Amino acid sequence: MFRCDCNATITVNPRPAAPLISLSPTSDTLLSSISAGVQWSRNGQAISGASGSTLLITQNGIYRAVVVDINGCVSDSSNAINVTNVLVPGMGFEGLSLYPNPSSGHIWIQFQTPDETSVHWSLLNSIGQVVRTDRFEHRGDRPQRLGLDFSDLAAGIYTIRLEQLNRVGQIKCVIQR
Repeated sequence: MFRCDCNATITVNPRPAAPLISLSPTSDTLLSSISAGVQWSRNGQAISGASGSTLLITQNGIYRAVVVDINGCVSDSSNAINVTNVLVPGMGFEGLSLYPNPSSGHIWIQFQTPDETSVHWSLLNSIGQVVRTDRFEHRGDRPQRLGLDFSDLAAGIYTIRLEQLNRVGQIKCVIQR
């Protein structure tokens, strides 16, 4: 006759709370109510490397998030946000580009529009607050190059928004330290 004395300990961990996600005021960033262990998805597919408390939106789609805790337990899915208003960078501003990007703060913006009217620009932080704003006079139907110094700003992802008459252009700027 064989006798077996076995002792086992089973640990049952609670499921992490589901995050609540929201859209930033600029409608270009998603924000999670939970800061650690977030995994973002678009149209039901996990977004590789998207694991922070914020997500910069680059495509239209239905976004959700889950939380994965240190034990590998996965929360229920968050509420869904259907993003349909992602602007094509430079809409109305031909050849809109920014360099270098990422930058230490000294950047150049280049673009072209057919109108000789002033261009208003705004720099927005990741939660949509206007950090800087100014305007400059556009000099006709040729490429424009504007140098900007943001070296005094904190590292992060910013949006530069250009407006001229009925044209709007947006481009992301990453400042690193």
